[in-house]
Amino acid sequence: MRRFTFFGLQHPVYQCALVLWVALGLSGCQTLPVVNPTADLLGERVLVRFSSPVDLRGQTVLIEQRDDGLSLSGYAGCNLYWGSASLETDGMLSVGPLFTTRRACKERDLSDSENAFVAALSEARFEVTHSGVELVLSNDESTMVFAEVR
Repeated sequence: MRRFTFFGLQHPVYQCALVLWVALGLSGCQTLPVVNPTADLLGERVLVRFSSPVDLRGQTVLIEQRDDGLSLSGYAGCNLYWGSASLETDGMLSVGPLFTTRRACKERDLSDSENAFVAALSEARFEVTHSGVELVLSNDESTMVFAEVR
């Protein structure tokens, strides 16, 4: 009498292991739902904490999706700013150079705060943390916490 073999495996444990291995391998071929990693970044937020000693004057950031990446714009305390950004494969937010309007600030400390904010945000890479209504952008030089504008 001939024993039943499954791909040359005679013991039922080996047969079961092979079937399980094939099933798990095929399950890896499923299509997964598409997740948009930038969804948590999009929207308008106001600066609520900044690691640099600046006067918080309603600085805002608006991150929007464009065909060629992300756009970044907002109010820096006295002037408007805008530029581009991208979410890198390692999860870091990379911000390009920012451009600003050139209005003169009435107060010297407001001008200093605005310059510190724009300098920290411009041409930098940030680790992104999104916790509920707060968006935290941090790197070795600074940490900025933004709250959603409702």
